[in-house]
Amino acid sequence: MNRVLKIFHRLIPLIGLAMVFFAAGFLAVTAFAATNIDSVYPNYFAWSDVVGWLDFYGTDSVYVSESEVDGYARFNPIGEAYSYLSFNCDTGPTGSDCSVPYGVTNDASGNLSGWAWSDVLGWVSFDCHNPETGGTSPDYSCAQSLYQVSIDDQGDFNGWAWNDVAGWISFNCNQTETGNLCGTADYRVSTIWSSGAVNGILESGTFDTERPNGASFNYIVWKGESNGGRVTFQFATSNCGNGATNDPTCDTDIGWGGSKTSGDGAYLGPNGTTNETDVYVTSGPSLPVEVKNQEIHRDKRYFRYKVYIETDPSRSATPIVEDIIVNWSP
Repeated sequence: MNRVLKIFHRLIPLIGLAMVFFAAGFLAVTAFAATNIDSVYPNYFAWSDVVGWLDFYGTDSVYVSESEVDGYARFNPIGEAYSYLSFNCDTGPTGSDCSVPYGVTNDASGNLSGWAWSDVLGWVSFDCHNPETGGTSPDYSCAQSLYQVSIDDQGDFNGWAWNDVAGWISFNCNQTETGNLCGTADYRVSTIWSSGAVNGILESGTFDTERPNGASFNYIVWKGESNGGRVTFQFATSNCGNGATNDPTCDTDIGWGGSKTSGDGAYLGPNGTTNETDVYVTSGPSLPVEVKNQEIHRDKRYFRYKVYIETDPSRSATPIVEDIIVNWSP
């Protein structure tokens, strides 16, 4: 007779979806009143030797999505009023318009291209491959200087932009071309957006099959909504409720997971390892996946599981896990 344990979970989504509010501006320009730039100093500064610091947080408008950069940064050359660097003609400061369309785009992998605009500096190129930079296809001006601004998987901007007045604009104090200069001036532009999916991990508590001689574990299945993401598992068993390896004394190698890489109490995937890439993969909710490594898990009384939750690639939606079902035989 098979036994089924239904474990209820309502896992909180990993993503806080930013609500973006709009306000009409001069000449029907739309301005963002939200930002996903890191507010922790100094994670919102770029640097130019000519105009100094460019503040990406002070306007509360710079917003990075998988397709573009919106809003505008500001800079303040010594002795002058604030000037602005606009990343999109639709979301620039009051007075912007799109009579000459421009924008900085994101290829969803963090590689930025296109143009920003400043009424003081003029055009700022974010990629040497921009056709308007004066070179020839397909590299355009990259033969003179290979540059591009990008965002890594931690949300940090890297690389250089170019402007005929300000010259090079650096987005990080640790650049390949200059080495790590963060000890002299610690700065970078960072955003909560990053390329690719976001991952989260849930470890269960300890469950007791109440079978003194242990059980044979058959399958795991989850209920809920995938929302374009992915839910995967690792599985751990022991004859000791504390995860130890020497029942019935249960005082050796106590604990679940941690540094354990095999045997009782270790979170294992179908290939029998604890690597985070070795996981039970389901095609979606309500589809059972067979528990492997029976030579390890069979005839064990206690079990735990680890759940890996991954958002969709655009990070706009998160799986919701409502039930986790573990099936075993006495």
